Amino acid sequence: MLLPRRARTAAVLAALAVVLTGCAATATASSPTGTPAEAAQATATATPAPSSSATAAPAPASGAQPQVVVTIGDSIMAGLGLDEQYAWPSLLATGTPTKLVNLACSGAGFIAIGGCGTNYAGLIAQAAQAQPTLVIVESSSNDIGQTDAAIDEATQATMAALRSAVPHATIVALSTVWNDEDSWPEEVTSSSTAIERAAAVQHALYLDLGQPLEGHPEWMQSDDVHPTIDGQRVLAESVRRALAGVGLAL
Repeated sequence: MLLPRRARTAAVLAALAVVLTGCAATATASSPTGTPAEAAQATATATPAPSSSATAAPAPASGAQPQVVVTIGDSIMAGLGLDEQYAWPSLLATGTPTKLVNLACSGAGFIAIGGCGTNYAGLIAQAAQAQPTLVIVESSSNDIGQTDAAIDEATQATMAALRSAVPHATIVALSTVWNDEDSWPEEVTSSSTAIERAAAVQHALYLDLGQPLEGHPEWMQSDDVHPTIDGQRVLAESVRRALAGVGLAL
């Protein structure tokens, strides 16, 4: 008998906690204490806030240094179950002069601690160290089980710390990816809403990808949580189109 989607997701995350020995990020952090915002602030490294809003970074001119793109997300962005080259950020950057630093951490969210030992906030120092021109952050279904208020609070705090750490970079916020149209947790909507609100506060760009995987079980691995190579290609193309729509290209 197939387990409900929420149970299957919980089972996958439980397995990740045992088998994952690391991920693209190497930062470590203890389980969060206090409010979600306090947890985010405790694991983030910040520099003075920007004095003006960020603008879309143009594509590098011929002979110029390639732009540096940092991506922050969960196991879908990390390409769990596939070779790293098939994760959608890698597919997006293939054939371009872009230098990609994919910090996606399986199991992580704005609140959830991933297999790399931290939530998104703990990845900010590494993001800043890469000196990016563009940072792409995607909200995550890993924060399922948290209240709307907690998700919003942690998202606001983390996005504020990220903006402070990379004051001159363009920040793009992406909506939460979900694939099962018959099982739609409220947190998928609330997490997308939270990152949209935080993007507006931090002068970032919010892109709603819709649900490009929805209704296509053939694009999902056997766990029904993580995309196959074809699913990752669909996500890469969806992000490419969304970026192009706001004048951004890798």
